[in-house]
Amino acid sequence: MARINPVDAAVAVTIALMAVAGTIALDKVAPVTPVLTSVTPSVFSGRDPIRLWLHGRAIRPFLEARVASHGNAPDNDPRRAAWIGVGDLTVGELRFPPLPPGDYDLHIYDNHREIATWPSAFMVNAQ
Repeated sequence: MARINPVDAAVAVTIALMAVAGTIALDKVAPVTPVLTSVTPSVFSGRDPIRLWLHGRAIRPFLEARVASHGNAPDNDPRRAAWIGVGDLTVGELRFPPLPPGDYDLHIYDNHREIATWPSAFMVNAQ
């Protein structure tokens, strides 16, 4: 039978330990996916700027929010996108310019990847 070289065995054990340590470290530092529990207020006037409050868990800075008419995918219109301002990890604030009347969905992105959607998050009335 062939014997295992002690140096090769030490390298194999070191690589295995590094893989385990890397997996554990990634689990500890990977960001938690935000969870939305409510969006307030839910009704706006068509002439007023939109100011939304997001409530939930793990709401963090540098998340991007986009609004789209209910049932439609968000487009790249910069007037319908905003960075989330964070008070703490449970509350975030969004500001948009006045939007046309209708029902709007809220889409949350992290690094251009959609991580949450709130259908019919708010409505803009014609006034």
